[in-house]
Amino acid sequence: MKIALALADPNVSEFFTILRSDGQWIQGRFQDTKTEIRARGTVSMASPKEAQMLPEADFVTGARAFYTNQPLYPTRSGSEAGVGTSDVILYDGEKWKVASAFPYRNRGYWKAICVRMLGE
Repeated sequence: MKIALALADPNVSEFFTILRSDGQWIQGRFQDTKTEIRARGTVSMASPKEAQMLPEADFVTGARAFYTNQPLYPTRSGSEAGVGTSDVILYDGEKWKVASAFPYRNRGYWKAICVRMLGE
C-alpha cells in the first residue's frame, strides 16, 4: 500500500496533534504564535538507520517516525516555512519534538523523525 493512501486509512492511521510555533524577531526578542493542528497519519518506531541520524542524547529518550499529509517542521529560520521552533506532536499522551523532517510533496506526504520530550 502506498504511504499516501495509508495516511487516510482508518485501519492503519491514527490521529495526533501538531503544536506549531511560528513567529518573528521583534526588537531582539522572538515573538511566537502557537497553533494546534489536528492531523492523521501513521506512526512507527524509528529504524536503526534513522536513529543513527539523531544525537545520542536525543535517542536515549526514544524516537518515532511520523508520516502525515500535513507539513512537519524542525526549527527553521528564513526558509519557505517561515521562522519558528520545532513542531511538537502530541501522541499517545506524550510529546514528541521534530528532530528532522523530509517533505515528499510529489508523493503526497511528509515524514518526520521525532524524539520524546521528557519532563514536560
